[in-house]
Amino acid sequence: MDDIKNGDISAVPDLHALSCGLKAVSTHHAALGLEQCRMACGGHGYSQASGFPLHYTVAVGACTYEGENIVVLLQTARHLMKMAKAIRAGQLPKSNKIVEYLFQKGPPKCLIDQTYDTNYRNVLESFEHLARRQTLEVYDKLVQLQQQGRSYEHAWNDCTVELCKASRAHVRTFLARTFVEEIDKISDLSIKSVLQDLLQLYLYYEVTECANGLLEDGFMTGQQLKYAKKKVYEALEKIRPNAVSIVDSFDFQDRELHSVLGRRDGNVYENLLKWAQSSPLNKTDVLPFHHKYLGKMMEEARQRSKI
Repeated sequence: MDDIKNGDISAVPDLHALSCGLKAVSTHHAALGLEQCRMACGGHGYSQASGFPLHYTVAVGACTYEGENIVVLLQTARHLMKMAKAIRAGQLPKSNKIVEYLFQKGPPKCLIDQTYDTNYRNVLESFEHLARRQTLEVYDKLVQLQQQGRSYEHAWNDCTVELCKASRAHVRTFLARTFVEEIDKISDLSIKSVLQDLLQLYLYYEVTECANGLLEDGFMTGQQLKYAKKKVYEALEKIRPNAVSIVDSFDFQDRELHSVLGRRDGNVYENLLKWAQSSPLNKTDVLPFHHKYLGKMMEEARQRSKI
């Protein structure tokens, strides 16, 4: 922002591409996370009383409005293809740290579990490797298809799956690096300790999620993947005692949650009963339509019965 205020707008294309990717990835993860929470609550999660139906419909809408997610991911991909073209042309690295990792050469092999990982550098290098490789591979495929006679538009359509993967990998790299940098700035050690546990969970969970890409070219070994899974379970064990307090720290109010399950007072079952009793369908023991329609039909049937 300081550069922009000083008249240097060279980073604007990078920021535009990044914001497009962040929109797509964050809204998708929010919708997916809500659905996982809903399923974790069993039958109650499907009930309107849980609040999940309301929040899910709000969250999943964000995957479409302000730019449909696939469309904006491809917008990110267009910028990445420009960077890949510059790399293949041997141009000098850009000074903007958002994309400068694409111009750099990382370690030839994954170093997770091989050396002491200060500030998760080995994990970040793994994300950078995957984003760099997927970006360059899809660029090379795009060029090859055009050399074979495909128009640019048709070649682009043929590569959309890989282009979206490259965009997501680029966003993952940015999120992971930013998470590490922001946690490192925290001075309150008690807060920092809790957030470092969340950081460990996020980073190693993301490693397991993109493991197929890291294993595909032999960058990561199966043993290193096992190590990453172990770190996920270790983080979960440390987070579990604090999980409720961490969620409560957002200070969501009952009027925002609209949920019988997520009540601040914790009286879930008592209020589930009250919620059911407040339904218009439960105002009477027998619904009015029974007396108006079914009752008359049943009475007529009894009168006609010969038994």
